[in-house]
Amino acid sequence: MNLFSFLLLYFILIDFFWNISCSYARYQLNHNKVCPSSKLTKIYQFISKPDPLTTTPSRATNVRYTWNTWKSVRDSDDCSFKVQTSGGGGIYIVITRLHLRQNPSSRICTDFLRIRFSNGTKTDRICGRITPQDVATFTDSGGDVKLYLVIANHIPLETNETLEIDIVFTEYFGCKGDFATEFQCELGKCIHKAFLNDGTNNCPTPHCLDEEIGCLSHPDMEAHDARASKKVIVGGVISAVVVLIGFTICILAICKFSACMKGPRRPTNLYETTQHRQPRVEVQELSAIGNISDTGLPAPSAPAAFVIEDQNKDPPPPSYESLFPDRS
Repeated sequence: MNLFSFLLLYFILIDFFWNISCSYARYQLNHNKVCPSSKLTKIYQFISKPDPLTTTPSRATNVRYTWNTWKSVRDSDDCSFKVQTSGGGGIYIVITRLHLRQNPSSRICTDFLRIRFSNGTKTDRICGRITPQDVATFTDSGGDVKLYLVIANHIPLETNETLEIDIVFTEYFGCKGDFATEFQCELGKCIHKAFLNDGTNNCPTPHCLDEEIGCLSHPDMEAHDARASKKVIVGGVISAVVVLIGFTICILAICKFSACMKGPRRPTNLYETTQHRQPRVEVQELSAIGNISDTGLPAPSAPAAFVIEDQNKDPPPPSYESLFPDRS
């Protein structure tokens, strides 16, 4: 396997485990990206017009909040926020839990939620209690909705009264027949298979097909939430291990590739050059040549004396003794 194939496989695995561990972007209603409670943040959002919440085919958006004290109601203001799809599909809006006050006699909403769809139409005011057995769902094919929430913050809560909302936004798309990544909620409309049996309703009513038991009841929702949390933890640990192993292998591959690209290293100084010289001749091997100095090399000596005989030179005259031997 070459380096390119390994990196491709590595990023595919990362995407797979990311989808397992991060299937939802969860926000409390008072989050700075939704309906901030800080006055300064509200002013900043009014001026800057922040980006809407986004959903992707593999990541849904969940907005929830609970008002259980008079202070929490008193501090609430009317707010609105947008949700859009990033994959070009539509949105399933599933209200899994809702309790907003309503006048029991006139049926007029004291608090209410309203949804504006991409074609400009709006729902009626939504209030009262939506039980888990009566999960309310809406569909927007344009993938761009805006929600308006009004809380009557001048009316205190009654004893043991709690207000709550829990809304899930899931992007759906046209089914392509890929059963490994798709799950069909309605005819021709699919969601990512990562949402299958994860403890949260993503498909619309009346069947909520993505959950084995259908539309979840409140106790089952709590049990499924615990299993979903465990799934997130396991997925996060696996993702961390895969990232660590992949990073280590990438470093080793890069180091090996860099070493192959380099040629033999040339000596950079005189010391390294002298290390590659031939070893000096031993003293015993030079004994036949001459005297050996303390350095292990032959000691210099003067050249031997010799006489060159000139063939063209006249011979010397004879001596006196050779001419007159009797007189000596």
